[in-house]
Amino acid sequence: MEPKELIRLRLTAAKCRLNVLRMIEAGGHGHIGGAFSAMDIVTALYFYKMRLDPENPRMEERDRFILSAGHKCLAQYAALAERGYFPKEVLDTYGSLGSPIPGHPDMNVGALKDKRYDEIRREFKDYKKAAGPVMTKMIIEVCYLTDDEIKAACG
Repeated sequence: MEPKELIRLRLTAAKCRLNVLRMIEAGGHGHIGGAFSAMDIVTALYFYKMRLDPENPRMEERDRFILSAGHKCLAQYAALAERGYFPKEVLDTYGSLGSPIPGHPDMNVGALKDKRYDEIRREFKDYKKAAGPVMTKMIIEVCYLTDDEIKAACG
């Protein structure tokens, strides 16, 4: 790697860390240690290594990043915003009800509430395809769901 590229990545990681601080201040909570410690790796992946296109987020040949350590989700959200996947103003909604960036990454609760079960099934399939043959888990924030919605999510 060229020295200029390394400097660019370090500056990007610093911007992403500022995004983490922004989310923690806006949401009033967050796991700063995990997010900060993962930031250099997440930055290298999102800004140097992975095949991604914020203008075409569902491109078939894109690389997938699966974060199994949910407490580090702030690092992923920060990188996604910095990369242009969503406006940085969304960071100010971190952890609030209805936010697209919840306190812990989980399935699309909004789609469940709207009874868009095909969308949920597609997310499950995409997630499993990206994970390949390894065992996977999906976190469901059931506190926002009715019993029928929980059954639909698990069915």
